[in-house]
Amino acid sequence: MCLAAITLPQPVKQIPPVPPGVPYTIEIWKEVGGSIELHLATIYPLSLAMAAFEVACREWPTHMVTLRDRARIVRK
Repeated sequence: MCLAAITLPQPVKQIPPVPPGVPYTIEIWKEVGGSIELHLATIYPLSLAMAAFEVACREWPTHMVTLRDRARIVRK
């Protein structure tokens, strides 16, 4: 009986790690139903999150876009 095995390296992580602190999330909401349609990003620090929020608002002008700090809405 052969006991040979191929050991492959762990796959590279696709999601870059978020620095320590409070990450902000940017989400696109469905027009009907009030649920999240698309989770765009988890970003830290706040200055980068606000810049990404402004771009998301321009890209999805007919949808509600939120910038959140956990459950607290920072911008809408």
